[in-house]
Amino acid sequence: MHIKTFIASDMREAMAAIRAEVGEDAVIISSQKAKGSGVLVRVAIEGSLAEERIEESVARSLALEDEAELEARAEPFALAYRAGLLARLRGATPPSPRPQRNFNRAELLGLMRAHRLADPLAHGLAEAAEQAGLTDMTLALAAALDQRMRVAPLELAQHAGFVIVGPRGTGKTLMAGRVARQARDAGRAVRLIAGDPEGAGAVERLKTFAGHVEASFAVAETEAALRELVAQTADAGELALIDTAGFDPRDAASEATCAFYRTLGGVELLAVVSAVGDAEETGEICAGLKRLGVERLSVTALDETRRLGSLSAAATCGIGLAHVTRSPFLGGQLETLTALALARALLESATSAPTSGDRPCAHRI
Repeated sequence: MHIKTFIASDMREAMAAIRAEVGEDAVIISSQKAKGSGVLVRVAIEGSLAEERIEESVARSLALEDEAELEARAEPFALAYRAGLLARLRGATPPSPRPQRNFNRAELLGLMRAHRLADPLAHGLAEAAEQAGLTDMTLALAAALDQRMRVAPLELAQHAGFVIVGPRGTGKTLMAGRVARQARDAGRAVRLIAGDPEGAGAVERLKTFAGHVEASFAVAETEAALRELVAQTADAGELALIDTAGFDPRDAASEATCAFYRTLGGVELLAVVSAVGDAEETGEICAGLKRLGVERLSVTALDETRRLGSLSAAATCGIGLAHVTRSPFLGGQLETLTALALARALLESATSAPTSGDRPCAHRI
């Protein structure tokens, strides 16, 4: 297929020209006012254009429409329109749109409480969602979350490295392996560094991960050794990923530890917290991490919980949200979480949140 543009004085004249030149099989993909006067109509007709070119043409057509009119539309409508259009062009059945859920503040608060969000966060989000003035509950909550979330995926091609910090048992070592795998897949050389030589099994596990992803490996026995290893890694053009001992960021002792990490050449603090557990506790931990200078965090163990209170607390704490993970395996993906995706997950899964004694279940975001 390919795209053809018709310009005429009005829609009737444009349709007559389309029928005369293309026939009844043409698919109109956009229409708009032409500059000055008249109308501009784009149609898709049989040809040899690749699907990627069709998508680009549709995107350009949508982008050329009046900006004020576009702002008045809900984003999902534009996406659903394009998805349906491409499906028709490919001869497939268009996907069914998500059912709209009308905004109701009391209902929204109840759904967030089902996820065990802390009351201050739940009420703050409900207030912001109501002030957004959107009739769709999902879009209103997404707008509220967007005011508090800062999405900051890892830029592995640009960074010198990351010091992976956080509480014990949150999956820091596994996160180091996953980041290493993603960097290696992107063609970046990587060095995994064990910064906790006395960690029970952590050194051997990190060494195993290094072997799996074809990364170099080193153990830093002292702070001086760690500083030297980071410098050597930078000189070699490798990405340094430093796995550290777990600590509670609310403790005063953690300040000195993180102060040292921040003196390492060019590396950034990447925190890891778990989606499992009490949401208020997670909020306190994230507040402590922010005070310690952590710039990004990742949330693990989404496969182990249905309730998203802890995830919501981490996502809205003011630290850049790098990624979330839902797998206990090295091959699990580092996913980027948007405000809209979190809003959908909070609303669509709240009614099936487990009661006491239920077995936790994996959750899709």
